[in-house]
Amino acid sequence: MALRSTYDQVYIGLLTGILFPFVGMIIFYRYHFDTLTLMEFFQQIQRLNKLPQVISIGVITNLAAFYLFLWKKFYYGARGVLAATFLWVLIVVILKYFV
Repeated sequence: MALRSTYDQVYIGLLTGILFPFVGMIIFYRYHFDTLTLMEFFQQIQRLNKLPQVISIGVITNLAAFYLFLWKKFYYGARGVLAATFLWVLIVVILKYFV
């Protein structure tokens, strides 16, 4: 029961939901652009105005985190991942339409 109370917290899910997309973006970089350095990769996506698309691909990893929390019955953690996903959506909308 102590494991449930430790990890079944909204802030744990929120932190997971904020960090997992970075992992997804790095996986995307390693799979498609391994000839570039990480800095060159970010400069290229910034120059091509593709940052919202790359963030969207990275946010897909939140599905894994969300379903992992649900599978473990950590419902508050799943809420945190969902809240972080909405924050990422807000960032993507701002970058796509207002910047």
